[in-house]
Amino acid sequence: MSAQIVAAAIAGFRGVFADPRAKICFGSVFFEGIVIHGMFPYVAVLLLAAGLTQSSYAGLVIGGFGLGGIIFALSLPFVVLHMTERQLILTGAAGAALCFILIAFGLSWYIQAAVFVLFGLSFYMLHNNIQVHVTDLSQTARGAALSLHSSAFFTGQAIGPIYYGFTFDHLGLHIPPLFGAVVIVIVGLVCARFLRYRRPMPVRIE
Repeated sequence: MSAQIVAAAIAGFRGVFADPRAKICFGSVFFEGIVIHGMFPYVAVLLLAAGLTQSSYAGLVIGGFGLGGIIFALSLPFVVLHMTERQLILTGAAGAALCFILIAFGLSWYIQAAVFVLFGLSFYMLHNNIQVHVTDLSQTARGAALSLHSSAFFTGQAIGPIYYGFTFDHLGLHIPPLFGAVVIVIVGLVCARFLRYRRPMPVRIE
């Protein structure tokens, strides 16, 4: 029985990677995890460099990211009607890149908080579209696809603090966010170019 379970799991993973979008989806969220979420542990360091010593400000700034996600969720009825998937991906990548650039300037905490609201909104515009494609990679192994998606994303999050710790030490506090801007633009362009549905999307009639 255990051999059959292992064989079925392997077949499921093979089915997921049979879709060429799999490498794009998993690679994209891996780099998202590194450059976006990997920065969160260093928000207090960035604010300290700007002369802010209160640790509570870091919490408020990071909380702005979650607020951006809430704004995205509330705006979905409008967004779905007025923007295509490609527009969402490119807008999200461009917005996140802009946030990286603004973060590199070491602005005041309340400006950084507003930047992180835009950061969260932009991230979810990009990330949620990738995740929708992940659910479409396999009709029989969606669990395997989503587990690989989560594994890639959280592996990126684990590597991110190491990356930022090294680059902040060797390049200063301003250059690494600019690298993040470049990476997220590339992610957006690649996703917009290569993520296409292999089957017609179902039409919902209300």
